[in-house]
Amino acid sequence: MLRSVPRGLAGARGKGNVLVRTWMLALLGLALAAPACGFSQSQPAPPARAADAAPEVTLQPVDGGPDYYARFVHGLPTDPSYFPIGVWFESVVDPHDVDLDKAAGLNVYVVITANSDLALVRAAGSHVFAQSSERDQFTSAFGSETAAWELMDEIDMEDGPSGCTGRLQDIVNGLPADGRARYSNFGKGVLLWQTDAEAACFVDVPSIVSTDLYWFTDPWQLDMTGTPWLPEGERPMTTSEIRRASNYGYVIDRLRALDARDGQRKPIWAFVETGWPFTQTAAEGARAIEPREVRAAVWHSLIAGARGVIYFNHSFGGPDECQTQHVLRNDTGCYGAIRAMVTSINSQIKDLAPALNADTVTSGWTVGPAARAMVKWYDGHFYVFTAARTATGGTATFSLPCAGDATAVRLYEGGTIPVVRGQFSETFVDGDAVHLFRIDGGTSCGLEPAVSSGGGLGQPGGGGGPGGPGGPGATPVLPAHIGRARPVLPLTVKRVRVPVTCPTACSVRSRLTLRRAPHRVTLAAAARQFGPGRSLLVLRLTRRDRARIAQRRRVRLRTALTTSGTTLARTQRLFVRSG
Repeated sequence: MLRSVPRGLAGARGKGNVLVRTWMLALLGLALAAPACGFSQSQPAPPARAADAAPEVTLQPVDGGPDYYARFVHGLPTDPSYFPIGVWFESVVDPHDVDLDKAAGLNVYVVITANSDLALVRAAGSHVFAQSSERDQFTSAFGSETAAWELMDEIDMEDGPSGCTGRLQDIVNGLPADGRARYSNFGKGVLLWQTDAEAACFVDVPSIVSTDLYWFTDPWQLDMTGTPWLPEGERPMTTSEIRRASNYGYVIDRLRALDARDGQRKPIWAFVETGWPFTQTAAEGARAIEPREVRAAVWHSLIAGARGVIYFNHSFGGPDECQTQHVLRNDTGCYGAIRAMVTSINSQIKDLAPALNADTVTSGWTVGPAARAMVKWYDGHFYVFTAARTATGGTATFSLPCAGDATAVRLYEGGTIPVVRGQFSETFVDGDAVHLFRIDGGTSCGLEPAVSSGGGLGQPGGGGGPGGPGGPGATPVLPAHIGRARPVLPLTVKRVRVPVTCPTACSVRSRLTLRRAPHRVTLAAAARQFGPGRSLLVLRLTRRDRARIAQRRRVRLRTALTTSGTTLARTQRLFVRSG
């Protein structure tokens, strides 16, 4: 249900007739006071100037309502501080597994291997969406940790439109009447191949819905023709339009529109890849997702209204040593930077969960075409979550006129932007840029004032978080640093590892060269993007490179780290010896 409050009734608590009577009494008071203001009783007072009238701000609850999960047996928590963050098809066979997952901020196992120890999940306070297809194969008993039954993955692609009234209904009918929620993930059938009516049939069946389309990594989408729910419409799309973070938000838009057709809303969850999810090679159009792309995809999904996030945890392609079924348990190596970024994202989501679960402001504000935004109202503050809409970024102006003069606080970045007459602007350096704000000061646009004495989320006293200065759960910000590589290398060296530390998302590039008159020869080079924290950049040498090193015995390693517009460089001399 939509709730509208005119600014002029700030602080009014009554509803229905009480509100009407309050408004009528206010008008009567103005009429009785008219003679004292120089007006004749026979002349009506002039109408208020348009400039004095505040725009109406409308609030809308999250899809399904904040207590949606309470309707189910063993449902997910409805505490405002809880936000579901899932991992797809993991296994939990010893306590170390849940420790790693909890440290990364994961709290739901969306499909889990049948040999998993569900008692460990239960003890950790996490939850499971168990696959109904293997319900009889689990080696441990289902309990309060099992919040939902997973119906079938991508049945819309496998069975086509008939699967909705056929096999999907058979699966639902075969489940126990235990009051648990039903969850299903769909794919390109619902998103791209089927009519709205056919797709909506699938979306209407489960209690919780997601779809997966991996825009950054899917080789099969590179010759894609657009659809009506994308900005391009039905025309061939360019690579930059396909490999675009905002598409993850458009997927949520598509699902929410399908869900709304029957007038009943339910939580829509997002699906984001974390590795190289296809077996195809780079030459065939596949690749791994980068850390900053993960963050942008997640936040675009949340901005579009996703009520949960699921990470695809498997890497089927790329270098052999990088193929894994446990991307987010990879502290170092190929996906250490992905785990660090996902941990940071999840910490921020947990910190901002009360705002994400709060009412959404659906009117009274605008944002420029370079960005997409969501506005939340929580405990006396507006929260503005923004992300670049196009692959090139740009500058966008946000406007909430009724807020007046205030301050936009950059969350997890530092710094503030003055809000003048409800407006401020921000620059998005590229298509993966995300900026999160809390609006301090200004007016409440007629909404209820804060009920707590804290300064808002995303700062000390409001939950802290990565990049936040202190506060419960805050992650210390480490200074940017390029560590020393091993100074003496054997003749058989195959890899050179450079330790780096990034305070925020960063890019690192390194070159290993030797002197050969009249110039330097590059032996190996590497460039990677990393999330916040400590990581390793690995340079790989071929047999030919090792032969060159054997002739010279001295090489130069030059590394540059760029973060938040600042570049740090380090040059190191390395020596090679036999034995």
